[in-house]
Amino acid sequence: MNAITLPQSDGTVENIPVYVRFCPTSLTNYSGNVLNVSVGATIQSVALTGTGVSTPNAPIIGQITQPICSVATGSVVLSGFPPSETWTITMTPGGVITSGTGTSIVISELAAGTYFFTVTNSSGYISPASADVIINPQPNPLTIQASSIVFSSISNNDMTVSWTRGDGNSVLVVARAGSAVNTDPVNGTLYSANANLEVEARLEQGTMLYITELDLR
Repeated sequence: MNAITLPQSDGTVENIPVYVRFCPTSLTNYSGNVLNVSVGATIQSVALTGTGVSTPNAPIIGQITQPICSVATGSVVLSGFPPSETWTITMTPGGVITSGTGTSIVISELAAGTYFFTVTNSSGYISPASADVIINPQPNPLTIQASSIVFSSISNNDMTVSWTRGDGNSVLVVARAGSAVNTDPVNGTLYSANANLEVEARLEQGTMLYITELDLR
């Protein structure tokens, strides 16, 4: 139990307001008493009551999709919302407000920057802020392709491949045994590689995808 002492002067206590902070931990009714105790005076008891409220949890950050050369904005999946009521999402900065129902939502068209989100439930109570969501700047499109590919030191088991770099940050090499490449990698498809991050994904029989310094632009 906490106590405060009010100063007195010649037996008189100044009229000082006393505030009690209500900090419920669950959605239920609470009650208690504040006692006013003074030497030589009758103890006074002030009854207090209150009802705990259901404050929503902070939104959970899910998958973040970053901008690419052809799409200037990103998006994020938010979840963990009250499942049985209408809620409102507030984004900072920007103050954009989105209402909905269910347990998750995709917030799209996010420009480069750092954002956080709060959720307000149907009773008007606001959650703590989410973790930060960082959207990267849109990467610059490539303007110069790699060129002058050269095959050297060719043996039965390996060879050296070299080329003149373009202005991209990474390189992707597709090779086909016996004839020209006739299948391209599919955008958005996940291709596995070996421990050296060099090889391999089979696009179709005889066509292999070689990856070096992979960039998702």
